Amino acid sequence: DKRIKVLSNSNNLGVAETRNNALKIAKGDYIAFVDADDVWHLDKLEKQINFMIENNYDLTFTSVQFIDDNGNLTGTRFIVPKQVTYKQLLKQNVITLSSAVISKKILKDRVFHDDYLHEDFILWLELLKEETDKAYALTDVLVDYRLTAGSKTRNKWKSLRMTYKTYRYFHINWIKAHYYLFHYIIRGLKKYKKGRNDSSESKGNGKK
Repeated sequence: DKRIKVLSNSNNLGVAETRNNALKIAKGDYIAFVDADDVWHLDKLEKQINFMIENNYDLTFTSVQFIDDNGNLTGTRFIVPKQVTYKQLLKQNVITLSSAVISKKILKDRVFHDDYLHEDFILWLELLKEETDKAYALTDVLVDYRLTAGSKTRNKWKSLRMTYKTYRYFHINWIKAHYYLFHYIIRGLKKYKKGRNDSSESKGNGKK
C-alpha cells in the first residue's frame, strides 16, 4: 500500500523524538499510535474513528487488556471512564498511548516531550487544558497492552518520579502535586489488580 511510509532511525532517538519525526510527515486528519509491543484489535480504528466522526470528538481512547511478554492474557483489563477532564486526568492517566486517536486539527504543532518525563501524559494534559475540555472513550477493549520487564509501567518508582515531574512541569505547587500523586498511586494499584478493573468514573455519562 503506497500510503504506508516506513521511517527508520540510523541510531536510537528514543520514543519521543521518533514519534515527533512521524508527526512531521503525517498527512491524515487523525493521528493514532501503537507501540511496538502492544496490539491493536482488528476493528479498533474503524470503530474509534466512526465514534469520533459521529460525535464530533477530537480526542478519544479505549479500554485495554493486559498481556505478558509472550502475548498471553494476564486476566486483567482496564475499563476506562466514558470521559475525562484535565483535573480528572491528573489523578490517573487513563489514556493508554496505543489506544489514543487525536484529531490533527487540535494537535497542531505539538510534540512529545523528552523521555525522562511521561511524554504522552503531558501531551494529553496539554490538549485537555488548552484545546478541548474533555477526552471521550469508546469503552470497548480494543488494545492488548504488554507489561514487559523493565518498562516504565513495571518500574513503579521510576513511574512515580516521572509523574511528579509531570505535575511540576505544569507548575502545580508541591501540595497539590502530592495530593494528585496520592490519588495516582491508589488508582494505579487498582488498575493492575487481577480481574476486571473499572475506573471509578466509568459509570459517568457520555458526551454531556
